[in-house]
Amino acid sequence: MERDAKRRAGTPILGGRATLYLPSEGTKRYQVALKDPVTLKRRVLSANSRESALAKAKEALGDWDEAAEARTTPAPTVAEAFDSWLDRNRDRWSDRTPLAYQTRFNTHLKRFADIPVTAIKASDFANIALDTSREQARRIRTIVKAIFTETERWHGRSPDMYANAIRLPGTKTADAPRTVERSQIPGNTWINGVVDCAWSTFQLHPARSLNGDRIDPETGGHLLWQDEILTDPWTRNRGLCLGMPLDNPAVKRRGMPKHYTRIDARREAETAELASRMRQIGLAHLIGAAAGLRVGEVYALRVWHLFEPWEEKTAQLLDEAVHIVNPHEILEGYTPQGAEQKNGRILPGWTGRIEVCEQVSAATGPLRVSPPKMNRNRTALALPFLFPSWDTSGRTLREIAIAAQKQHDLTFELFNPSNTDTPLWEMTVLDALKLWHVGLTPTSLLIHSRLRELWLQSNKDTATFRNMLLFPTRNPARKRGPGVQWPERWPYPKKIPFGTYQNPRNIAHRYTNHLYDWVSRLTDDNPGHRGWQGNRETGYVHHSLRHWYCSSTLHHRSSSLPTISRAVGHRNPAFTLERYSSALPIDDFGLG
Repeated sequence: MERDAKRRAGTPILGGRATLYLPSEGTKRYQVALKDPVTLKRRVLSANSRESALAKAKEALGDWDEAAEARTTPAPTVAEAFDSWLDRNRDRWSDRTPLAYQTRFNTHLKRFADIPVTAIKASDFANIALDTSREQARRIRTIVKAIFTETERWHGRSPDMYANAIRLPGTKTADAPRTVERSQIPGNTWINGVVDCAWSTFQLHPARSLNGDRIDPETGGHLLWQDEILTDPWTRNRGLCLGMPLDNPAVKRRGMPKHYTRIDARREAETAELASRMRQIGLAHLIGAAAGLRVGEVYALRVWHLFEPWEEKTAQLLDEAVHIVNPHEILEGYTPQGAEQKNGRILPGWTGRIEVCEQVSAATGPLRVSPPKMNRNRTALALPFLFPSWDTSGRTLREIAIAAQKQHDLTFELFNPSNTDTPLWEMTVLDALKLWHVGLTPTSLLIHSRLRELWLQSNKDTATFRNMLLFPTRNPARKRGPGVQWPERWPYPKKIPFGTYQNPRNIAHRYTNHLYDWVSRLTDDNPGHRGWQGNRETGYVHHSLRHWYCSSTLHHRSSSLPTISRAVGHRNPAFTLERYSSALPIDDFGLG
């Protein structure tokens, strides 16, 4: 009786639907008692181990048994496991994330695609030669870990064992720190200098042109250009307002066929077109720096993104604003017509809010349009001006503007930085030019200039104007389609008036890299860590502007940390603080 009592001291399992009995002196096996779901009679099953007894109980009750499934289902191949992982996560990823993982898989892991996961040894990954950075190599590790996590019930080993077998190139000293180093953030002189240089290439700077300078209408060259610009310090300081040298790859012209007539007129028209292109490059740079937008977000901007929600009042105010002639039009001899005027209020009611809900990215085949990174739609907050080259303090933009007004004895028509109830965006064209002349690059003036160009191109049709890209291709899309792919359920307009999306990689290769390198030579401002990309020593890139925006807004206390974090689309304020803690003013720690 005592022996039977000990054996019958069972443990409820599977939610109380069965009872497990441990081996006893009389019965050397594990036993499970349960009610058969079909006959409703009591059944007793036995097994040599606890795991086997549990598996038998699950099978008898009709439960799915992962271990049994693994024994009866063939192990998937590496490619099948990878595809399963992608499919399971597509609904929470941006459209371009699976494409990026697929590209890395095809590049580095394709050789294992058709091999079952059970036939792969960790040592097989040790022989992979990764001709990439340590950060990119870690992403290969992420893919491998995901594959073997997905199939762990077949191979029964730790996924980390497979992932860690991939050797990272270099040493730990090459790892990028979590905090963005100061040497990787461009200075104010470089940030402003790029805009000045772009707006001086093939054209006179509207606010900072040099006395006696003029543009050759055919070549686009400056009269005051000097070859000693890189050797004479005084000349170098003026060089930013003389544009890029005409032999720079970014400004080289197309050949002119011999059968063309009126070559001079064609060259003059080409100069005007290239000047507009350089203004667009300068504006794209400005938006990246003044609002912290990623490069794909900048080149996906449409007019309505700047004025969301679009209302009837918005259209009326914008209609009035675009009748103000651009400064470069006046420099080119344009005479205002009808309701147009040389001076007036710039973008009335606009306070720098930009709706960021689209991005364009390069991919194999068509360009991909998708939501921003991590599907984080947001409202970006642009600065009214770029922080000037001459200011190294932690003052706010309003304090800097007041100081500039006093130092240069400036008088304004509408701009009033001393009145805290008036936004810093309230200004006329003449006010903006005065501010730009003393080093405060005005965001609204450059945006207004581009909007007026688009307004005239749209033939003053509001519906067309609203959906136009700020930075489209020069020519319309070909008849086979725009070469762009959208997600299946895309809530925004797909019609692209006048051209199509530009490839951000092509823009960087064709224009931006050369412009950035030239300004770096003039300002002697280069990132501390520089690698090589092909035959080019890499300098600052568009993402450097995002670093500048985050660090500058924190340093100058432009907004609170949570506001800045939301505006740039970070996961949380803690991430922003970790990345840019080096930008915080020293006096915050009692060391000032």
